[in-house]
Amino acid sequence: MTSQSAVSAPISVALIGFGLSGKYFHAPFLKVNPCYQVTAIMQRHGEDSRAMFPQAALFRDSHALLRQANAELVIITTPNDTHFQLAMQALKAGKHVVVEKPITLSTHEMAELMACAEKHNQLLVPFHNRRFDSGFRTVQQIVQSGSLGEIVEAWLQFDRWRPQPRVHWREQALPGSGILYDLGPHLIDQALCLFGKPQAVTAYLGRQRPGVQVEDMFEIWLAYEKLMVKLHAGMLVCDPTPRYLLRGTGGAFVKYSEDPQEALLRQGHLPDNPNWGTEPAEAWGMLYKDPTSAEAFPSLRGDYGLFYRQLYQAIRHQQKTPVTAMDGYHTIQLIELAMESHRSRQSLSLN
Repeated sequence: MTSQSAVSAPISVALIGFGLSGKYFHAPFLKVNPCYQVTAIMQRHGEDSRAMFPQAALFRDSHALLRQANAELVIITTPNDTHFQLAMQALKAGKHVVVEKPITLSTHEMAELMACAEKHNQLLVPFHNRRFDSGFRTVQQIVQSGSLGEIVEAWLQFDRWRPQPRVHWREQALPGSGILYDLGPHLIDQALCLFGKPQAVTAYLGRQRPGVQVEDMFEIWLAYEKLMVKLHAGMLVCDPTPRYLLRGTGGAFVKYSEDPQEALLRQGHLPDNPNWGTEPAEAWGMLYKDPTSAEAFPSLRGDYGLFYRQLYQAIRHQQKTPVTAMDGYHTIQLIELAMESHRSRQSLSLN
């Protein structure tokens, strides 16, 4: 972790939203990183944000925060259908902006935000924190090393056992709700990071649970020249399924367990120890060189804090952002194609 003495100019932050995302995936990493100073928070109900940031001004309205807060960076963690308007206002106000995934609900909106960010010379950064999962970082290492030869098949899955729909905006019939907008950006972004843009997309969206208002499962197939990637997410999966599966000309890799960070954050732990995100050996994936040999492959440490450490370098020292706006655009593009593929019952080619 960066020492206080090494930080010459902390970035002042306004955090819009203190629900699950703001409270657990952003606030803890801002709290322990002296490169940031949270000066304003928009929390519509309750005051639990004061326990973590007692010196921050508390707002009940995002528009009031944007008018009054003197912050260099605005972080938006509100419902998906509010992202575009809030991000546009923040960019026009001369703020760098981080937005929870997905940044917008369409490529048209995303293109508008990117143009606005360029015009005002501000950073627009999607928060794709699952790039920093222990499992994904390990899979990325394996793919880049070439140890499995040419990858011909990959499965990326994000499954849950939640048989009863929740009373939550993500599961209501609202713009930007449903599992494709919720878990889809994680899996799509990981696939793009590993393999680049596919040649074609085929998707199925389903409603599996009784009484559900929106899609609660999807399966997306991304076709490459010699590679097929399957992305799957569902809410009725109680059996063990691989979180990651790679098959190549030189072997295979399979991993079942999930990154430990979310569970720790929900329990109230702060990411301020050197072993943060380290997986126990029993959670490691298995590497196969042939059907009869298998060996545990050590997981790299997961660390969502890398996002904010890299972002600081981007803002203060003009280095590369941890995620680019174009990455966010390509994610939304594949979401749109997946929805159209499902509606038309066709495989769709990318331009």
